Order: sequence, then C-alpha cells, then structure tokens
Amino acid sequence: MLNLFYFLVNGKSITEVSVKKILKEYECVIVEILSELLRKLIYEYLLPLVIKALKNLIACVITKKIKEKNINALKSRLSLLPNFINDKLEDVNELFGKSENVLDKARGFTDKINLNSLNNINLQSKKRGRFCD
Repeated sequence: MLNLFYFLVNGKSITEVSVKKILKEYECVIVEILSELLRKLIYEYLLPLVIKALKNLIACVITKKIKEKNINALKSRLSLLPNFINDKLEDVNELFGKSENVLDKARGFTDKINLNSLNNINLQSKKRGRFCD
C-alpha cells in the first residue's frame, strides 16, 4: 500500500537500497498525504461553514460601523452650522416625530376597518436579527 502511495505522490517507484531510507521516503509520503487531507478539510469544509455561520454577525458589525461613521459625520457637519439653524433643525426633527405618530394612528384606524393601504408604508428600519438592533 505504501509503495502505491509513493508511486502516486512521486510518479516513480522506490529505488532506495536501505530500509532506513525507504522508511524515510514512506514517512515523507504519509506526511504529505496527511497535510493535503488536513488542508482540504480546513479550507474546503470547515472554513466555509464558519464563514457561513458568522456572516450575519459580520454584516451587523459592518452596518453598525457605517452607522456610527454617518452619525459622527452628521454631528461634525451640524457643529459647523450657526445656532439659529441648529434650533430650526431640532424643530423640524420634532415635527417628523409627530408625523410618525399620526401615521401610526392612521395605520391603527385602517387596521380596524380592514384597509391595508397604509400598511405598505414603512418608515422604520427593519431589524436584521438578534445580533443587530
């Protein structure tokens, strides 16, 4: 069996004379076969499983980093504006919050009378899973 493995790996038969050299060649063949099997097991089977399992977590981390970067950029841009404009922006943001409340009340009303026309409107971001909030 080891002669067959040696021939398959090296493409030639053993021409060594001493037993010690033959065993050394067999050891090299076994190490090479085992290293190839381990490489295939790790890179072609285990690594894709780990990446698939961590894909959602990685996506969540990336989206959170992007959101943090956008928030910091917005804060730095707002800090450059004069105070009277910042006050007006706060008023506008409060009005947007009130409009969401009105829309929620309208959705509740349409749910009571079985109209689904306002259910297609979505102003809130969808959550991706238990890791992303």
